[in-house]
Amino acid sequence: MHSVPSLFPTTSKGVEYSIHPNRRVSLGLVTAWLAILATFALPSTAIAEKYDKVYRVASHNSYETKYARRLVDVVGKTTSIEIDIYDNTYISSNTNTFIPFLDQQLPLVRKGGKPRYWYVRHDIKGDNDNNCARPSEGLKGCLQDLASWSGNHRNHEVITLFLDKKQGWGWNDSRAPADLDRLITDVIPRNKIFTPADLKGSHGSLRLAAQKGRWPDMSALRGKFIFVLTGGTLFNHNKTHHEYARDRKGNAILFVAPDIDETSDVRGTPNQFDSGTDDWVVFCNMKRDKASFPLTAAIANQGYITRVWGGDGKTATDNRTELELMQSFRVHFSAFYKYHLPKTSAQVIAYEDDNGWNGHGDRWYVDKGSYSYKGRGGYSKLDPVTNDEVRAVFVPRSLKVYMTDDDSFQPGRRGAITIEGPARKNIDNGHGLAGKVSSIRVQDVDAAPPKRITVYENDYGWKGGGKRWRVTKGSYSHKGRGGNAKLPFPNDEIRAVDVPAGVTVYMTDKDSFKTGGRGVVTIKGPARTNIDHRKKGLAGKVSSIRVR
Repeated sequence: MHSVPSLFPTTSKGVEYSIHPNRRVSLGLVTAWLAILATFALPSTAIAEKYDKVYRVASHNSYETKYARRLVDVVGKTTSIEIDIYDNTYISSNTNTFIPFLDQQLPLVRKGGKPRYWYVRHDIKGDNDNNCARPSEGLKGCLQDLASWSGNHRNHEVITLFLDKKQGWGWNDSRAPADLDRLITDVIPRNKIFTPADLKGSHGSLRLAAQKGRWPDMSALRGKFIFVLTGGTLFNHNKTHHEYARDRKGNAILFVAPDIDETSDVRGTPNQFDSGTDDWVVFCNMKRDKASFPLTAAIANQGYITRVWGGDGKTATDNRTELELMQSFRVHFSAFYKYHLPKTSAQVIAYEDDNGWNGHGDRWYVDKGSYSYKGRGGYSKLDPVTNDEVRAVFVPRSLKVYMTDDDSFQPGRRGAITIEGPARKNIDNGHGLAGKVSSIRVQDVDAAPPKRITVYENDYGWKGGGKRWRVTKGSYSHKGRGGNAKLPFPNDEIRAVDVPAGVTVYMTDKDSFKTGGRGVVTIKGPARTNIDHRKKGLAGKVSSIRVR
């Protein structure tokens, strides 16, 4: 290893550098020192945690230019990435009809195959198409990018690379399991890879080692790689993994992650595996609609690892909420196209079905705020919920949700429920609701209820008749008289009011709020009432309002 002085010479282009305390030190030298120190920085994940106890975001199709300009840019955001690999540029039948994902052993025309070479692209047909520095070099070029990045960030968090193999093995074309292993170790040294044999140790099987908790701490994996085989052919999706495990066994560089659909795959033999290969399965791959909490919990309880893909929402904010849901499922890798996520979630997920978080029925992401069916009661419209049937909800950590079948959010003759996250909960008549959720308020768990009221121009205006105005905390008067803020509505006719819990409102037909010859009324929430001048002593108009 070079010494520090050889890296930073004492002179350069006539500029002197010195450690003397009374002399200036070049900013370039300071920057260089900071860069060196950064390469030894600890990873972001807590170093005391074991690999199988960390639940993190992963990148889906990391190699595509539409998701990242360069592959190494992805690793700067998440060290869990995916690369799709193909053996050929083109596969066709004798009728020239393109057939995707078919096993290479079928009698098809195949073009572009090379010994120990795999193409990196997304489309089934074509050449290389990826964001690696040397796209034409296929998988090898992408591995070289990652190896270079790793060398420049020596103590990085372990990089888990999922290789999604889209075709079967080229046994007669030097593209067998051993050839893939050799390609990997030609670029990344074996001592920088945590392999199945490293996990197995002296245990009788890989599964037994995982069940006994032999996964290392994240700190022990710093600067290393873990390779995982996913994907498969159209009709035999797990056959590729079975053949790899059968062929490589204790010499394997990659873990295998077959598609898992049910708990029998976890505790027994996965589809297309046999008794000679099932003990090599400790990674599980599944599409989001297959990811139910009973299944993912069973995997985690065995000490195995789960990757889920296909759960993307429309935005990175949606994906952040989905990530927190998957973390509550104990899913280790949640793969998204949009993987650069906000630090915290600011929304809940509402479902049209009981247990909707298990992947069935429609779902809606509801941001922080107050909503009601069709926008009644002065609140925003409950959108994009197409009706007021909400049967289940997921509330992330740090958020709280109020739900009721009464647009005013007031408890009383109708039901109301408050849920603090993290929580997955079905909403049924057992909570006192009338079978529908008409209003939802999403807020931070420690936030106070909003200080605001809704006023109406008609008696019983909360039923939807006439205009309505929302008045927040403060003092107001008609046309801003009496030194108060101007009322936010165009006249002083108020016939009804809706006051939430924890809010008090004073109303008078005199701008000064003074009692005397004109009427004054005080209403403490929760309350919904008409303003009747015969009962309240008002002259028929409300000139001033104070909300506190």
